[in-house]
Amino acid sequence: MKAIQVREFGGPEVMRVEEVPDPKAGRGEVVVRIHAAGVNPVDAYILTGTYPRKPPLPYTPGLDGGGVVESVGEGVTRWRAGDRVYVNQSTTGTYAQKAVCPESGVHPLPGKVSFAQGAALGVPYATAFRALFQRAHVQSGETVFIHGASGGVGIAAVQLARAFGMRVIGTAGSERGRELVLKEGAHEALDHKSANYLDKVKELTGGRGPDVILEMLANVNLANDLNLLALRGRDQLADSDMAGDSSDRLVESARRRLLLFGLTPQQITALQKTGEAPTTMTLHAPISGNIITRYVTQGDRIEPGTKLLDIAELSRVWVLADIYEYELPFVRLGQVATMTLSYLPGRTFEGRITFIYPTLSEATRTVKVRLEFSNPDFALKPEMYAQVEIRSDLGERLSVPESAVISTGTRDIAFVDRGEGYFEPRELKVGMRLADRFEVLDGVAEGEQVLTSGNFLVDSESKLKAALAAAGTEKAGSTAGHTH
Repeated sequence: MKAIQVREFGGPEVMRVEEVPDPKAGRGEVVVRIHAAGVNPVDAYILTGTYPRKPPLPYTPGLDGGGVVESVGEGVTRWRAGDRVYVNQSTTGTYAQKAVCPESGVHPLPGKVSFAQGAALGVPYATAFRALFQRAHVQSGETVFIHGASGGVGIAAVQLARAFGMRVIGTAGSERGRELVLKEGAHEALDHKSANYLDKVKELTGGRGPDVILEMLANVNLANDLNLLALRGRDQLADSDMAGDSSDRLVESARRRLLLFGLTPQQITALQKTGEAPTTMTLHAPISGNIITRYVTQGDRIEPGTKLLDIAELSRVWVLADIYEYELPFVRLGQVATMTLSYLPGRTFEGRITFIYPTLSEATRTVKVRLEFSNPDFALKPEMYAQVEIRSDLGERLSVPESAVISTGTRDIAFVDRGEGYFEPRELKVGMRLADRFEVLDGVAEGEQVLTSGNFLVDSESKLKAALAAAGTEKAGSTAGHTH
């Protein structure tokens, strides 16, 4: 027979149609010839290898299907060859022409129900039935809100709830989906992509809210759906087996979720007292300050993670300054700095260095330092440019002006005045470089005068004389070498 085989976990591309041996029914098992296979989200999760239950490779996917009994194993008395059935369990997988199923996973399929419809019964309808009747314990006349009603489980829940006598409100993200939800029995179908559809749910229920919510995307909508229901859960659980500590834990868990959502303790207490969900809710910023950027406007839809505002407390501001790498030895944390701004003449701000960044800009050869300044009257605004001066006491050191030093790339040279128009070139050993001076470690002594202007001219003249002297020596040597 043909079957889809999966030999490695991954996406749909890892599924291959292969020829495999026909399966045999063991004790308590039934072989069903599959006419239609149900495709469910759980099948896709298992296929990726991320689901908690991993079948051994290779395997054939599929739990649900519709077909005809082909053979039965020892001990099976409910079924015989030729029976129309649907299945919701299979030991060999239903993505195949034949599948082995435990007897408990095989159910009769009425003649007026197609095999494709039967293949859609297992996971979707069992899930919807369990949610409505075994977990929520719904009652006829109650209102159920099915969040995402156009999928397999959603349609099953709509049909079951309507048949049970409930008022059904469903949602879908497309016009076609909403039409399907209404066709299958919902009284109202809302667009869950619209901004105010939850307000519409409250309006449709007279402000009371639904009695039961079935949620298909809990990781996104659970906070909106269930926080308020959980707060009212104490009264609902009072006479149940979950009363007492379980009820208290449920309420406390809901309180923590609301706090994380941004509600204040006072708002949560008000919700507990009224037991009703307000149409609007005020979210309080975690800090006070000035709004720098606003990302939303009235009427915008807000999702978890949506950035609303940039708020800055501007009574103290950070200033980023660029320090050249040769200035780094003079900079330290806590050092006092002064700042002036061209558009605030005559005013000086005093602050301190609070952070020195650990990396250097390759392009500018600078390091950023962060300074903190007090800003009591909010005169300093974000993105202003300023001039920062950092003073460092270096003590007494021998130095020469920057213009007195000629750097050749391998040597640093200064011309020392010897008097009567004579200058002596000296090789210097320099230390720290200041803004306009070099520290001199060796080469000149205190009190000696050095040339600070015209040094390139003097250097050029000295090089010319040295070259002429070298040429003259070479010529004389050549003449002497040819005279005998």
